[in-house]
Amino acid sequence: MSDVSKRLGAEGPDRWLGLLLVIVSGLVYLPWTSGSLVWDDPVLILENLVTDRLSNVAIFFQVELWDTTPKPVGPTGFYRPLMLLDLSIDRVLFANSPRALRLHSLLWHLGT
Repeated sequence: MSDVSKRLGAEGPDRWLGLLLVIVSGLVYLPWTSGSLVWDDPVLILENLVTDRLSNVAIFFQVELWDTTPKPVGPTGFYRPLMLLDLSIDRVLFANSPRALRLHSLLWHLGT
């Protein structure tokens, strides 16, 4: 086994325990994917002014998160360019399907 494999825990029972944890977590949260958009989701996802096109990617790195909504709330300090990129990818791939958006989010979380 290589030194990298040892550090990453890529061998032995820890690997299987980690995989089991991911599977169980995914199954627990799977029903959540059938819900509708809630709280700030409609504003950040459906009404966002810049995430409708991936060609706006440069803008994602120039603005705060809430500046991209129809009713900006002023300086918030929420600089989230990668979140805006993810929301844009979601809109391009899944349109406005809450189920697909939530499933994509769940897969991101399980993979990290």
